[in-house]
Amino acid sequence: MVVCPKGHASEATDYCDECGVRLDGAGSGRDSGAGSGAGSAASEPAGERPGGAAVCPECGTGLAGRFCEECGADSLAPPASIPPASAPPASGPPTSPLPSSAPPGPAPATPAPGWGDLAAPAEERASGTWWVSVTADRAYFDRMQSLDGPDAADVDFPAFVPERRFPLGPRQLLIGRRSRSRGIYPDIDLTGPPEDAAVSATHALLVPQPDGTWAIIDLRSTNRTYLNGSADPIEAERPVPLPDGATVNVGAWTRLTLHAGPPA
Repeated sequence: MVVCPKGHASEATDYCDECGVRLDGAGSGRDSGAGSGAGSAASEPAGERPGGAAVCPECGTGLAGRFCEECGADSLAPPASIPPASAPPASGPPTSPLPSSAPPGPAPATPAPGWGDLAAPAEERASGTWWVSVTADRAYFDRMQSLDGPDAADVDFPAFVPERRFPLGPRQLLIGRRSRSRGIYPDIDLTGPPEDAAVSATHALLVPQPDGTWAIIDLRSTNRTYLNGSADPIEAERPVPLPDGATVNVGAWTRLTLHAGPPA
């Protein structure tokens, strides 16, 4: 009589008489069936699905390349030192930890958890005196590549990136990549083409200030947010003022530049 990994007694020594699970060895199941089952689960490599398929270390989505298509996580980067954001309350609408200058009105259909109104309807984002240009930054790309070692060669700098411009209206704007599965539609959508896959779906937030200027908040993005060519990322969930001409780097190669006054 042997004990299968699920704890069933079996007279057969090849397959369990009760549940049919394969018995790898009669001796391993005699003392503790639960221990045998735990050992087989522990032997599965971390970061892989059964069968060897790679998965994202941050969100568990299947990986088709180096960067996760869902959250933008870099599968080759070391674990982030910042702990994950706490989950929103189980009941009731999420509350924003920051004061919002948004006028009263209906809440958006798809806000990101814990940050209130992150995606204002297009008709409510009237063009103001500030705007953002989005381009590719070769110097930032090269610096990030040097930090990741030889495996960074798997990520290419895009051959051509047309400049994109986004007006900044009276409400806060979400920077990220569109995710239909999660219901996220950023105001400044960096989905592409070309697409910077290292940008998180909810990467950062541009927030208007009482004096008419702007600040940026990193929303605990996987690959962080950098200002004005600094090698150190900004602190997550803390507003950082952005003067006219300030540059913001996100993802693997994306640069956003803040401009005061109407576009030329």
